[in-house]
Amino acid sequence: MPEPLLSRLDPEGVATLTLNRPRRHNALDPELVAALSHRLADYARDPAVRLLRLHASGPSFCSGADLADMQSLVEQGEAANLADAERLGELLHALASFPRPTLARVEGPAYGGGIGLLACCDLVLAGEGVEFAFSEVRLGLVAALIAPYVVAAIGAHQARGLMLSGEPFSARRAWQLGLVTEPLAPARLAQRERQLTTRLLAGEPSAQRLTKQLLADLAGPDPGLRRRGARLSARQRAGESARRRLRAFLEGHRPGHGHGE
Repeated sequence: MPEPLLSRLDPEGVATLTLNRPRRHNALDPELVAALSHRLADYARDPAVRLLRLHASGPSFCSGADLADMQSLVEQGEAANLADAERLGELLHALASFPRPTLARVEGPAYGGGIGLLACCDLVLAGEGVEFAFSEVRLGLVAALIAPYVVAAIGAHQARGLMLSGEPFSARRAWQLGLVTEPLAPARLAQRERQLTTRLLAGEPSAQRLTKQLLADLAGPDPGLRRRGARLSARQRAGESARRRLRAFLEGHRPGHGHGE
Protein backbone atom coordinates (compact mmCIF):
# COMPACT_ATOMS: atom_id res chain seq x y z
CA MET A 1 0.00 0.00 0.00
CA PRO A 2 1.35 3.48 -0.82
CA GLU A 3 1.98 5.97 1.94
CA PRO A 4 -1.28 7.85 2.71
CA LEU A 5 0.59 11.15 2.91
CA LEU A 6 3.59 12.42 0.96
CA SER A 7 5.71 15.20 2.44
CA ARG A 8 8.57 17.27 1.09
CA LEU A 9 10.54 20.25 2.40
CA ASP A 10 12.51 22.17 -0.22
CA PRO A 11 15.61 24.33 0.37
CA GLU A 12 13.53 27.52 0.39
CA GLY A 13 11.49 26.30 3.34
CA VAL A 14 8.37 25.34 1.37
CA ALA A 15 6.80 22.26 2.94
CA THR A 16 4.34 20.37 0.72
CA LEU A 17 1.90 17.80 2.06
CA THR A 18 0.12 15.66 -0.54
CA LEU A 19 -2.91 13.54 0.33
CA ASN A 20 -2.08 10.23 -1.33
CA ARG A 21 -5.10 7.93 -1.27
CA PRO A 22 -6.34 8.56 -4.83
CA ARG A 23 -8.24 5.27 -5.13
CA ARG A 24 -10.21 6.23 -2.01
CA HIS A 25 -10.70 9.82 -3.14
CA ASN A 26 -8.24 10.89 -0.41
CA ALA A 27 -10.87 10.10 2.22
CA LEU A 28 -9.85 10.93 5.79
CA ASP A 29 -9.41 7.56 7.46
CA PRO A 30 -7.59 7.25 10.82
CA GLU A 31 -4.24 6.52 9.14
CA LEU A 32 -4.34 9.65 6.98
CA VAL A 33 -5.58 11.80 9.88
CA ALA A 34 -2.74 10.53 12.07
CA ALA A 35 -0.15 11.10 9.33
CA LEU A 36 -1.36 14.66 8.72
CA SER A 37 -1.40 15.49 12.43
CA HIS A 38 2.09 14.09 12.95
CA ARG A 39 3.60 15.92 10.01
CA LEU A 40 1.90 19.22 10.86
CA ALA A 41 3.31 19.02 14.39
CA ASP A 42 6.81 18.33 13.03
CA TYR A 43 6.68 21.17 10.54
CA ALA A 44 5.23 23.60 13.11
CA ARG A 45 8.30 23.01 15.29
CA ASP A 46 10.81 23.22 12.43
CA PRO A 47 12.25 26.76 12.08
CA ALA A 48 13.31 25.97 8.51
CA VAL A 49 9.66 25.82 7.38
CA ARG A 50 8.45 29.12 5.90
CA LEU A 51 5.28 28.01 4.11
CA LEU A 52 2.98 24.97 4.08
CA ARG A 53 1.29 23.86 0.85
CA LEU A 54 -1.51 21.29 0.73
CA HIS A 55 -1.97 19.16 -2.41
CA ALA A 56 -3.77 15.93 -3.33
CA SER A 57 -3.00 13.01 -5.64
CA GLY A 58 -5.50 11.76 -8.19
CA PRO A 59 -8.76 13.21 -9.50
CA SER A 60 -10.26 14.16 -6.09
CA PHE A 61 -8.97 16.59 -3.50
CA CYS A 62 -10.69 14.99 -0.50
CA SER A 63 -14.07 13.30 -0.15
CA GLY A 64 -14.28 13.83 3.61
CA ALA A 65 -14.46 11.00 6.13
CA ASP A 66 -13.92 7.46 4.89
CA LEU A 67 -17.46 6.10 5.16
CA ALA A 68 -16.41 2.47 4.90
CA ASP A 69 -14.21 2.99 7.93
CA MET A 70 -16.90 5.02 9.68
CA GLN A 71 -19.46 2.27 9.21
CA SER A 72 -17.36 -0.05 11.35
CA LEU A 73 -16.93 2.69 13.93
CA VAL A 74 -20.64 3.42 14.31
CA GLU A 75 -21.17 -0.16 15.45
CA GLN A 76 -18.65 0.33 18.27
CA GLY A 77 -20.71 2.90 20.15
CA GLU A 78 -20.38 6.54 21.12
CA ALA A 79 -17.07 6.30 23.01
CA ALA A 80 -15.15 4.96 20.00
CA ASN A 81 -16.74 7.56 17.75
CA LEU A 82 -15.88 10.33 20.21
CA ALA A 83 -12.20 9.35 20.20
CA ASP A 84 -12.18 9.29 16.40
CA ALA A 85 -13.99 12.64 16.15
CA GLU A 86 -11.58 14.23 18.62
CA ARG A 87 -8.61 13.16 16.49
CA LEU A 88 -10.09 14.82 13.41
CA GLY A 89 -10.95 17.90 15.48
CA GLU A 90 -7.34 18.17 16.65
CA LEU A 91 -6.11 17.86 13.06
CA LEU A 92 -8.33 20.74 11.92
CA HIS A 93 -7.14 22.86 14.82
CA ALA A 94 -3.49 22.09 14.04
CA LEU A 95 -3.95 23.17 10.42
CA ALA A 96 -5.94 26.31 11.31
CA SER A 97 -3.36 27.35 13.92
CA PHE A 98 -0.25 26.42 11.90
CA PRO A 99 2.25 29.20 12.66
CA ARG A 100 3.30 29.86 9.05
CA PRO A 101 1.22 30.71 5.95
CA THR A 102 -0.77 27.84 4.43
CA LEU A 103 -1.77 27.50 0.78
CA ALA A 104 -4.00 24.80 -0.71
CA ARG A 105 -4.24 23.84 -4.38
CA VAL A 106 -7.52 22.11 -5.28
CA GLU A 107 -7.76 20.28 -8.59
CA GLY A 108 -10.65 17.91 -7.86
CA PRO A 109 -13.85 17.64 -5.81
CA ALA A 110 -13.87 18.47 -2.11
CA TYR A 111 -16.67 17.32 0.15
CA GLY A 112 -17.42 17.49 3.87
CA GLY A 113 -14.20 17.22 5.84
CA GLY A 114 -12.24 18.03 2.68
CA ILE A 115 -13.88 21.47 2.68
CA GLY A 116 -13.01 21.67 6.37
CA LEU A 117 -9.32 21.34 5.51
CA LEU A 118 -9.64 24.19 3.01
CA ALA A 119 -11.48 26.42 5.48
CA CYS A 120 -8.48 26.00 7.80
CA CYS A 121 -5.99 27.23 5.17
CA ASP A 122 -4.98 30.86 4.66
CA LEU A 123 -5.16 30.77 0.84
CA VAL A 124 -7.01 28.37 -1.46
CA LEU A 125 -6.56 28.07 -5.23
CA ALA A 126 -9.17 25.95 -7.00
CA GLY A 127 -9.74 24.83 -10.57
CA GLU A 128 -12.84 26.35 -12.13
CA GLY A 129 -14.48 22.96 -12.64
CA VAL A 130 -14.08 21.79 -9.05
CA GLU A 131 -17.26 20.82 -7.19
CA PHE A 132 -17.86 21.28 -3.45
CA ALA A 133 -20.65 19.98 -1.21
CA PHE A 134 -21.54 19.52 2.45
CA SER A 135 -23.23 16.13 2.09
CA GLU A 136 -23.35 15.18 5.77
CA VAL A 137 -27.08 15.67 6.35
CA ARG A 138 -27.92 13.36 3.46
CA LEU A 139 -26.00 10.62 5.27
CA GLY A 140 -27.53 11.25 8.68
CA LEU A 141 -24.34 13.00 9.89
CA VAL A 142 -23.63 16.46 11.28
CA ALA A 143 -20.78 18.68 10.07
CA ALA A 144 -20.02 19.59 13.68
CA LEU A 145 -16.23 19.41 13.50
CA ILE A 146 -15.76 21.57 10.43
CA ALA A 147 -18.61 24.00 11.11
CA PRO A 148 -16.63 26.53 13.22
CA TYR A 149 -14.00 26.90 10.50
CA VAL A 150 -16.53 27.03 7.68
CA VAL A 151 -18.60 29.68 9.47
CA ALA A 152 -15.44 31.70 10.09
CA ALA A 153 -14.68 31.48 6.35
CA ILE A 154 -18.09 32.12 4.76
CA GLY A 155 -20.43 33.33 7.52
CA ALA A 156 -23.28 31.67 9.38
CA HIS A 157 -26.08 32.48 6.94
CA GLN A 158 -24.33 31.01 3.90
CA ALA A 159 -23.23 27.99 5.92
CA ARG A 160 -26.84 27.29 6.93
CA GLY A 161 -28.10 27.03 3.38
CA LEU A 162 -25.23 24.87 2.15
CA MET A 163 -25.02 22.56 5.16
CA LEU A 164 -28.76 22.02 5.50
CA SER A 165 -29.34 21.31 1.81
CA GLY A 166 -26.11 19.50 0.90
CA GLU A 167 -26.41 21.18 -2.50
CA PRO A 168 -23.23 21.06 -4.63
CA PHE A 169 -21.61 24.37 -5.52
CA SER A 170 -18.91 25.46 -7.94
CA ALA A 171 -15.45 26.91 -7.42
CA ARG A 172 -16.75 30.30 -8.56
CA ARG A 173 -19.51 30.13 -5.96
CA ALA A 174 -16.93 29.10 -3.36
CA TRP A 175 -14.91 32.17 -4.33
CA GLN A 176 -17.96 34.42 -3.97
CA LEU A 177 -18.54 32.96 -0.52
CA GLY A 178 -14.93 33.49 0.58
CA LEU A 179 -13.97 29.83 0.84
CA VAL A 180 -11.72 29.98 -2.25
CA THR A 181 -9.16 32.75 -2.76
CA GLU A 182 -9.09 32.41 -6.55
CA PRO A 183 -10.89 30.15 -9.06
CA LEU A 184 -8.61 29.52 -12.01
CA ALA A 185 -8.42 27.57 -15.24
CA PRO A 186 -6.74 24.26 -14.34
CA ALA A 187 -3.75 25.05 -16.56
CA ARG A 188 -3.05 28.20 -14.51
CA LEU A 189 -3.14 26.66 -11.04
CA ALA A 190 0.52 25.66 -10.77
CA GLN A 191 1.75 29.00 -12.15
CA ARG A 192 -0.41 31.02 -9.75
CA GLU A 193 0.70 28.82 -6.87
CA ARG A 194 4.34 29.59 -7.70
CA GLN A 195 3.55 33.32 -7.80
CA LEU A 196 1.87 33.24 -4.40
CA THR A 197 4.66 31.08 -2.99
CA THR A 198 7.22 33.70 -4.04
CA ARG A 199 5.14 36.50 -2.54
CA LEU A 200 4.62 34.66 0.75
CA LEU A 201 8.32 33.83 1.05
CA ALA A 202 9.07 37.55 0.68
CA GLY A 203 7.27 38.24 3.96
CA GLU A 204 9.15 38.50 7.24
CA PRO A 205 8.55 35.24 9.16
CA SER A 206 7.95 36.70 12.62
CA ALA A 207 5.57 39.33 11.20
CA GLN A 208 3.61 36.60 9.40
CA ARG A 209 3.46 34.47 12.56
CA LEU A 210 2.21 37.37 14.69
CA THR A 211 -0.30 38.39 12.01
CA LYS A 212 -1.72 34.86 11.97
CA GLN A 213 -1.96 34.87 15.76
CA LEU A 214 -3.70 38.26 15.77
CA LEU A 215 -6.24 37.17 13.18
CA ALA A 216 -6.89 33.95 15.09
CA ASP A 217 -7.51 35.93 18.27
CA LEU A 218 -9.90 38.25 16.46
CA ALA A 219 -11.95 35.71 14.55
CA GLY A 220 -10.86 32.20 15.49
CA PRO A 221 -13.41 29.60 16.67
CA ASP A 222 -13.98 29.18 20.39
CA PRO A 223 -11.73 26.29 21.57
CA GLY A 224 -14.72 24.86 23.43
CA LEU A 225 -16.47 24.33 20.11
CA ARG A 226 -14.01 21.57 19.24
CA ARG A 227 -15.04 19.53 22.26
CA ARG A 228 -18.75 20.19 21.79
CA GLY A 229 -18.48 19.44 18.08
CA ALA A 230 -16.72 16.13 18.71
CA ARG A 231 -19.41 15.05 21.19
CA LEU A 232 -22.23 16.04 18.85
CA SER A 233 -20.60 14.29 15.89
CA ALA A 234 -20.00 11.10 17.89
CA ARG A 235 -23.55 11.02 19.26
CA GLN A 236 -25.08 11.42 15.81
CA ARG A 237 -22.74 8.89 14.20
CA ALA A 238 -23.66 6.23 16.75
CA GLY A 239 -27.40 6.78 16.25
CA GLU A 240 -29.64 4.51 14.22
CA SER A 241 -30.39 7.08 11.50
CA ALA A 242 -26.71 7.48 10.61
CA ARG A 243 -26.18 3.71 10.65
CA ARG A 244 -29.09 3.18 8.29
CA ARG A 245 -28.05 5.92 5.85
CA LEU A 246 -24.38 4.94 5.84
CA ARG A 247 -25.32 1.33 5.15
CA ALA A 248 -27.57 2.35 2.26
CA PHE A 249 -24.93 4.65 0.79
CA LEU A 250 -22.19 2.03 0.90
CA GLU A 251 -24.42 -0.66 -0.58
CA GLY A 252 -25.23 1.57 -3.54
CA HIS A 253 -21.88 3.30 -4.04
CA ARG A 254 -18.20 2.45 -4.12
CA PRO A 255 -16.81 2.30 -0.53
CA GLY A 256 -14.47 5.04 0.49
CA HIS A 257 -16.19 7.88 -1.34
CA GLY A 258 -16.56 9.90 1.81
CA HIS A 259 -18.64 13.09 1.86
CA GLY A 260 -18.44 13.05 5.66
CA GLU A 261 -17.72 15.34 8.61
